[in-house]
Amino acid sequence: MFLLNSLEREEVQTALTSQGVDLEMAKQRVASMTDEEVRALNQKMDEMPAGSGIVITVVVVFLVLLITDIVGWTDVYPLVDKQ
Repeated sequence: MFLLNSLEREEVQTALTSQGVDLEMAKQRVASMTDEEVRALNQKMDEMPAGSGIVITVVVVFLVLLITDIVGWTDVYPLVDKQ
C-alpha cells in the first residue's frame, strides 16, 4: 500500500514526529482506511504536482489522527479538548 510505504520514508517520519505523532499509531490508522478512502486519496495524489505526495501523506495522517482524537478514539494531541 502506497500510504503505508510512505510512512517508512525518513522525511515523512521526521515531519510526523516533529508534530508529535506516534508513528505506530499513524500506521495503524492508515491501515484501517477503507479501500474507497485509499482510492480517493490516491486519485488526488495522482492529480497533484510531483513531490507533493509526501506533503499529502503527512496531512492525511495528521487529519486522521486529529479526527480520531476529536471523537475520543485516541489521545495523540494534548491540545484537543475531550468532552
